[in-house]
Amino acid sequence: MKQISISLFLLLFLPSLLHAQEVHEPLNLWEYDIYKTPTHIVVDWAFPCGPDAAHFIVEKSRDLVAFSEVQRLEAFCTGGLTYYQTKDTQPYLGASYYRVKMYSTLSNKYIISNWKKVVFNKDGEIFLSFYPNPLAKGENLRVLWESTGGERVEIKAISMDGKELTLLPAENVPPGIHEKLFDLTGWNPGLYFLKIEKGESSVRELIVIE
Repeated sequence: MKQISISLFLLLFLPSLLHAQEVHEPLNLWEYDIYKTPTHIVVDWAFPCGPDAAHFIVEKSRDLVAFSEVQRLEAFCTGGLTYYQTKDTQPYLGASYYRVKMYSTLSNKYIISNWKKVVFNKDGEIFLSFYPNPLAKGENLRVLWESTGGERVEIKAISMDGKELTLLPAENVPPGIHEKLFDLTGWNPGLYFLKIEKGESSVRELIVIE
């Protein structure tokens, strides 16, 4: 009877002891951003010092179903908020999604952050990055783009009913990576397309205001 009880205990509880379990609540990270450069994707965030964090794992996915590990970072404490950063030097082409998992030192559990989308373009395409997305009503939108110089660049937002809102009037910009903050105070919640026109080329991506 004793052997049967031990066997039953192992059958019921051993899987949970060997595999970490997900906590069904979002991991709230501070200054959680994702952006891209012409060669890689950057994920950075901050987290308060505390005894609960053992390590973080940054993951990426093409479809929000299957995720693969990008990097594991051990938790450490610098006093107050601790800042972390991961660089993915082999990003997927096109749209992909990133998230952060925090494993606990106090229990056999982990918590997952909200995912963030990024689009990594092929060579020769327009480099465009913007965040946060989704963003809260009244929150500033940060937009980064690349210019080779010699062409006019214009950035617009287009509502679902076709109304265009000019963020950056068409102007010539010097070569390099450019970054601007746009004040979206007064914009109504909903879906918009962010469109950048560079010379004869253009690209647009969906943004969400909550």
